[in-house]
Amino acid sequence: MKKLNKADVNPVGGVILTNNATWLNDELYNAIDLTFENYMLERPDDIDVDEWDSMYIEDEAAYLIGFKKVHDGVYENVTYEIDEDAEYSAILSFPYTQVVQSKYLSYCNICSPCFPLQNNLDEKGIYETYQLPPDLFDDNDDHLEILEIVD
Repeated sequence: MKKLNKADVNPVGGVILTNNATWLNDELYNAIDLTFENYMLERPDDIDVDEWDSMYIEDEAAYLIGFKKVHDGVYENVTYEIDEDAEYSAILSFPYTQVVQSKYLSYCNICSPCFPLQNNLDEKGIYETYQLPPDLFDDNDDHLEILEIVD
């Protein structure tokens, strides 16, 4: 895999169809489930797992991967920060995932207006864009060339 010096690149966030990375869904076991976090915030003393299961709709779900949960002991004051030590940080939803930080990049085109200031990881181009790690793609997945960013 080709390596690029971190000082020589300036990537921006990338957007990819969630299902285009075969193993991405496996990352959900380590993700922060924002839908569940919001449910807990609305009902801090009355969490009903059966109610949660009946309310869950995959198309509306959102997950944070490679983020840290930060709070001051009061649940209402929770924020989420990018974990700079993570291999990558992404906001996973359906049908799109946004890669906001990564140790990898690809060259692709600018994204549609739906995702301003981000690039399309499903379309080859000239813009440096944060990319998912190569091990999240199956050998049969059609993806752009992935380059590693090193210090």
